Amino acid sequence: GDGGGLLSENSDFLFIRDSTVTENLSFSGYGGGIGINSSYTVGLFDSTVSNNYAYVFGGGIRAKNSRRVEVRASTVVNNTAKQQGGGISINGGSEGLVVNSTVSANTANLSGGGIGIAGTNFLEISNSTVTGNSAVFSGGGLRFANSSNIRLRSNLVAGNRTTSDGEEVQSFGSVFDVISECLFGDSLNSSEDAFSGFLPPIGSVVATSNGNNPTPLEDIIGPLRDNGGPTKTHLVKPMGPARNASTSFRCFEGDQRGIDRLGAPCDIGATEFSERDESQTFVIPLPMAGPWCSICDPICSIIGASAKIIQLPQET
Repeated sequence: GDGGGLLSENSDFLFIRDSTVTENLSFSGYGGGIGINSSYTVGLFDSTVSNNYAYVFGGGIRAKNSRRVEVRASTVVNNTAKQQGGGISINGGSEGLVVNSTVSANTANLSGGGIGIAGTNFLEISNSTVTGNSAVFSGGGLRFANSSNIRLRSNLVAGNRTTSDGEEVQSFGSVFDVISECLFGDSLNSSEDAFSGFLPPIGSVVATSNGNNPTPLEDIIGPLRDNGGPTKTHLVKPMGPARNASTSFRCFEGDQRGIDRLGAPCDIGATEFSERDESQTFVIPLPMAGPWCSICDPICSIIGASAKIIQLPQET
């Protein structure tokens, strides 16, 4: 049935905290990890949904006909949907809220590799990271269809892939209320490849090859790993374009790990680079070749403009 790991059906309130939902299968096709049908309020907090499979929608989480679905301070990773919403699928009039969360390395064989949205009346995604997701046809990262009252605030959406329309974001028939201080794309793709039916507004950081701040993905965020807190996250790079690029009201809250953002400006995405992270980071100058010295000359290493940032593994 629906909800290979957990099913909320006709529930008034259900809150899932400090949990892991992993390696489940939905044979009927909806919600490989968690299925939410006709429920009033369902919340997922400080949890991980990973390695689940749905034959149709919502490899990790699928919500339909539910008043409010919240995902906070959680990581949705390595889930697969045969059709839409590899990580999360919200449709059928459900209201959705994704805050301080990571959606990473999910796959949809049709559309919406990270998050697939269809027919919703309200959706907010804020201070979240959507990266490394893929869809075969459209919307590698985010896909919106026939939805309204969509709000995107201070999100990092980069490094997602598809073979057709909208590597990062695809939208049709949808209305956005707010798109504020987000980072979209990386320099591997042009804006024409990254976006379909969607145009990042003025004030966005567009890191595509022809955007306003072209940047390789590896200079935007690090790999998914234990950076502290209850779930794995992607840490923003301290010298990258997401650093101190947001003035969102959530700059006065904690990040996904619970680390205080200390006010505006703060980092775009689910994590805030902190003093704790600083102590784990080293900047090593790289040799810089020039007509005056060899590539291994130590003087060139000192004056060279290039640098390599190395982050040590966090203690567990």
